[in-house]
Amino acid sequence: MWKNSYLLLALAMAGCVDNTPGLQLFNAWVPDAECVVDTGGPSIYSGSLDLSTSSRFLMGFSVQSSLVNTPIEVNDRPVSGSTGDDNAIYISEIEVEYDEDREGLSLASESYPAYFVVQSGSDGTTLVVDLAGPGAIQVLQDSLGVGESVLVNARLKVVGETTNGGSVESNEVNYPIEFYKSGFSCPTGTVIARTGPCGTPGGQNGQATCVDPNAPAP
Repeated sequence: MWKNSYLLLALAMAGCVDNTPGLQLFNAWVPDAECVVDTGGPSIYSGSLDLSTSSRFLMGFSVQSSLVNTPIEVNDRPVSGSTGDDNAIYISEIEVEYDEDREGLSLASESYPAYFVVQSGSDGTTLVVDLAGPGAIQVLQDSLGVGESVLVNARLKVVGETTNGGSVESNEVNYPIEFYKSGFSCPTGTVIARTGPCGTPGGQNGQATCVDPNAPAP
């Protein structure tokens, strides 16, 4: 079931549909601890999350609008009030559905609010999203024991509307994530370092580390 995960992701990102969606999601990058997305770095098309140390899986996606703003003109001059971006897209919701490879495990689809603006014709915008909603994380925490793992295909789509009220949704992106529990914990007096994306605890796509919270900053 999972041997074609990379192909599924590539097809979804290419937007292989009959009609080009108003919003298109491309590529995927891991934000750094400051939530900065380096679009010049390599794209990452699958990941892992240690549920013993973190409960967030954050990725940055390139967002492109296929809508073009065309001001109304009369005698080659824009009509007053028509020069604004009527086709700017206000992303209002993130939708995620899940496919699992573990018998007896069922993750319900989730949606959560978002507040992000994409100008019409924009092709240089990045959006950081959480690919694991709180409901899915809770089920996984309850279902997995230490040393166990499950591969989940997260299917992401964002929806919103234009300035003039038109509904818009993106193509669907498929992103494989391995969730597991290592049992990792920090010694007394130390805590898990917040080295994950956007200042989250370590454990996404790598091993967490421990730090002394009272140690002076370097």
